[in-house]
Amino acid sequence: MAHVTTEKTLERARAELASGAVAQARQRLRGLVRSQPHNLVARELLAQTYRGGDAVQAGRWAYLSPSLTETEEAAFGKGFADDPVRMMRALAWRGSEEDASTDLARERLRTLRARAEEAAGTRLTWEQARYPDPPSRRLAAAGGVAAALFLLLCLGVGVVTVIRAVIGWW
Repeated sequence: MAHVTTEKTLERARAELASGAVAQARQRLRGLVRSQPHNLVARELLAQTYRGGDAVQAGRWAYLSPSLTETEEAAFGKGFADDPVRMMRALAWRGSEEDASTDLARERLRTLRARAEEAAGTRLTWEQARYPDPPSRRLAAAGGVAAALFLLLCLGVGVVTVIRAVIGWW
C-alpha cells in the first residue's frame, strides 16, 4: 500500500512540475522526503524544483544523486558554512548509510559522516548529528542548577523563619 501511495505522490509531483506548479511539487516532495528519507527518486525530484533558482538547496537534495553538479555541491557546502556536521544534519537522512539504494549514495553518506565525526571529535549518527556540548557549557548548566538549589534553600529557610515568628516559636 505504501508503495502505491509513494508512486502516486511522485506522479502528482511530476505533473505539478510539468504544469509549472513548482511550489506545490516542492511541498509535496519535502513531505515525502521527510517521511521516506531513503527515497532517492523523491530527493532528486526535490532537487529539480530548486534548480535554476537555489543552488544550495539543489545541491542539498541532489547530494546523493549522480546528477549533482560541482556548482551545486560547492553551493551546498558554502550554504552550510562548509561544516560537515551541519551538512550531515541538513541531508535529513536516518538510519545507516547502508540503507541507501545506490553505491554512490552510500559512499557520499559515509564520506560526509567521516568528515563530520572528525570535525566533531566524536562518533555521530544521522539522527544525532551535533557537536558535543563544550565543558564550559556543561559547567555553566551545573552552576545554574546549583544557584537555583541555593535560592530554593534560602526561600525555604525564610519561610520557616516567618512561620516561627508568626506562631511565636521565635
